[in-house]
Amino acid sequence: MSNYLFPFHTCEIPYNDIHVLAQPYSALVNATISIHLCSQYRKANSIQLKCLFLVYILFEAFHLLSHLIHFQNIEKLQFWIMHCLNYLNCFATLWCIQTFCGKANTILPTIVLVVDIGITLMYQGVWSIITGLALFCCIICCHYSKLPYAFQSQFLYRLLPAFFLLIAALLNESYHCSWMIHHIGNFPYHVIVEVLGLYLFSQLTHSLLLIDIGKKID
Repeated sequence: MSNYLFPFHTCEIPYNDIHVLAQPYSALVNATISIHLCSQYRKANSIQLKCLFLVYILFEAFHLLSHLIHFQNIEKLQFWIMHCLNYLNCFATLWCIQTFCGKANTILPTIVLVVDIGITLMYQGVWSIITGLALFCCIICCHYSKLPYAFQSQFLYRLLPAFFLLIAALLNESYHCSWMIHHIGNFPYHVIVEVLGLYLFSQLTHSLLLIDIGKKID
């Protein structure tokens, strides 16, 4: 859906017409994620993991701002900043994983990155968000065999299913938002996407922290 533009077309009707405190329910979940990330940052030991968590915090802080304030007349600016911050997330994650398992595997992530750039330049819709998520997931998948077994289990049974659920939720709101609001009710459906994001960040940071401090993952 090429006309799906973050944050304006996310499925939470703006709270008011002045575009300040625009989507409070989504913003509340983003604030929760930001607080959680700050808490995880304080637990990190290695400089690599601290830097990675700072990048995640930066991403989520702008995500929060975007749901609080919708920039008018420069609508695409928020989308582009978020997408570039996702690239920063991906590169920082790759750098951090490299410290855990040695030489980085960049061939497949580079291909996915090229596809993502092409889709983003042409459409800027929900599919560019999905390819951005695919890039992030691809980086972990390409190093899956080199990561500790406990992380592999965490990724396979918790993180990967959550990635697919997040993609399904994004597609659902991009294509069926109007139908859901008119036939089910005026509920902030984008909160479902944000709660899945909260789950992903909490599981991912928990896994990385326990690898960092050399403990087994539950």
